[in-house]
Amino acid sequence: MNGRFEHKIDIEERIEKRIEDSPKWLKEYYYSMANNTAATKRKYISDMLMFLECIANNEELSSIDLNSITSGTINQYFTERKKQVVNGKPISESTIATQISELKNFFDFLQKSEYIRENPMDNAVGRPSVPMKTEVSYLTREELSVIMKNLKNGVGSHRARSRQGKYRSRDKLLFLLPLSIGCRVSALDEINISDIDFENKRIKIIDKGNKYSEQYVPQEIIDLIKQWCEERNQIPGADKLDALFISKKKEGCTRLSVSAVQSIIAKFSYGLDRTISPHELRRTFGTTVYRKTGDILLSSQLLGHSSPTVTRRYASVDKDKAERVKDGIIKNIL
Repeated sequence: MNGRFEHKIDIEERIEKRIEDSPKWLKEYYYSMANNTAATKRKYISDMLMFLECIANNEELSSIDLNSITSGTINQYFTERKKQVVNGKPISESTIATQISELKNFFDFLQKSEYIRENPMDNAVGRPSVPMKTEVSYLTREELSVIMKNLKNGVGSHRARSRQGKYRSRDKLLFLLPLSIGCRVSALDEINISDIDFENKRIKIIDKGNKYSEQYVPQEIIDLIKQWCEERNQIPGADKLDALFISKKKEGCTRLSVSAVQSIIAKFSYGLDRTISPHELRRTFGTTVYRKTGDILLSSQLLGHSSPTVTRRYASVDKDKAERVKDGIIKNIL
């Protein structure tokens, strides 16, 4: 069975292959992250390699003199990084802030391990202050209608739509599950069939920080999961996997990756004025819960937020309700 543990091992084996010819200090940095999730390790190593390959200037990483890296080197890197455009958009301040924190951890490790005498991050560019968003974007009823129509009819060429038909229940679930329980894309990707209690309508979820929770799921979603499982069983090799969300590739069936989920979500946002991300489905769930209940604590609990302060962003989106209340007050007075 290719379950969650095997998926984690697969990610880590790919990372180790990427760094197998790297200097000893980079490998030791990777192994120092033993307590981090596989996804976190992958991101940290990817960001470190991007930085190191940039300053190596097309030379081998082993040619880098770590003690020659100065705060000026790092400042210049982030000056150029801020000019870059990804998917038609400039790199966000929050992305830059995250990468600065990653570099600080990296150089802290190098200093503690005595690979460098001085830490260049001590005098380098500071982590930008990223204000917490006061509002969140979410899907309107009209936008959800467009997406549901796309899922029903397919998008793209006739050939593409025919191919999508084989995975229609799966793709519909990729939208409706986050919309009904508010799970993150990383948790969605990790769901196994063995995690589902069909009789009691419960799903075990592994959330941020490897925290387990058991989520209630509406009957309509349970029925859709059953439908997908029937269709899934027709795919050769699917019986060898416990992963709920799979795809068929030349080398056989594999668990659907986070990037593949993101691509599917984006594909079915065709016809909207923006591309939808999996996290927007989670935000739509949070917004809907708050609007229906007005209970910030319940919304925070269902979203798994560390503090209701984070969830208060969902309260600020109901401006139209505030405007209606104000209009009503004036009308009653006048």
